[in-house]
Amino acid sequence: MKGLLITLVQFVVTSLITWPTYFSAHRPPFFLEQRRIPLTRLILSALMFFAVNMLNNFAFGYNISVPVHIILRSGGSVMTMLVGFVWGKRYTSMQIFSVAMLTAGIGVAAMADAQAKGKTRSTSSTRLDSEFITGLMVLAVAQLLSAVMGIYTELTYSKFGRHWHENLFYQHFLSIPMFYPFFPSLLEQLKKLVYSGPIQLSPLLYQFLHMKSTSTSGSGDVLLPPMALTPSVLGVALPKHVFNLALNAGTQFACIRGVNALSARTSALGVSIALNVRKLVSLCLSLWLFGNKLPPGVLLGAVIVFGSTSIWALEGQRIAKKNKKGNMQ
Repeated sequence: MKGLLITLVQFVVTSLITWPTYFSAHRPPFFLEQRRIPLTRLILSALMFFAVNMLNNFAFGYNISVPVHIILRSGGSVMTMLVGFVWGKRYTSMQIFSVAMLTAGIGVAAMADAQAKGKTRSTSSTRLDSEFITGLMVLAVAQLLSAVMGIYTELTYSKFGRHWHENLFYQHFLSIPMFYPFFPSLLEQLKKLVYSGPIQLSPLLYQFLHMKSTSTSGSGDVLLPPMALTPSVLGVALPKHVFNLALNAGTQFACIRGVNALSARTSALGVSIALNVRKLVSLCLSLWLFGNKLPPGVLLGAVIVFGSTSIWALEGQRIAKKNKKGNMQ
């Protein structure tokens, strides 16, 4: 299953970084401080969090391309709004309009990116086979469960306090044992990463190191050792895919930490909207980093997305002012 090892490493790294905050030498056998959110709620939250991540990984095994994955996941805001409506929440017409706009903008941008890279297939050649339909159903379930988890987290914070950092730690820490059934697949993926080629320094960085070594020695040309071309840890060359995995885990931690912090300050729908904007920014960054031209459709999608988020923000300010005025009266 694609992405399984990446997900596990992300969970482990996040747990290790956040664990010292909750360590207590006076509370054996787990040596964790007293929780402010009940354990039953944390376990249920971890189960949903693990299931959403696994379903998103499973979808790639059912003929679901990355552009289609982005398009379908961009519907998270709509799903969150529908679940919130069932849960008793109500939204203004402008909020509904902004969410519809945002979803359309992400879809336009992702489709334009796919067409520019030649990844889309014509209607005549598209086969809606059972495998593809299964993948769509898996993503739909993942979106529904993610929306339920967002509303559940919002209700938990409103009842027990906005302890987002505690939720961040337990969501990842309690999810780690759930990877046990996938151990053979994880081991196979790890072997492939370990046996990948060593990471190489860029020629510019090598030239810089060469100049520094020459200037410090002051004795003509000083050749760097061969290992300088291959960064190593304790004399062992670092496989490039292991390095990429560690780098990914660090960026994922920064991302998930920001998401949890945001969830403590706004509604589940607000978090979903912010994540959709992040998807578009990631898409634009990937185009820039890999030297691809920005297709007109991506630019149009960006305008639609940022316009919709502006509408959402202005409507939120209007509602806040209205509520504040009502409370003063």
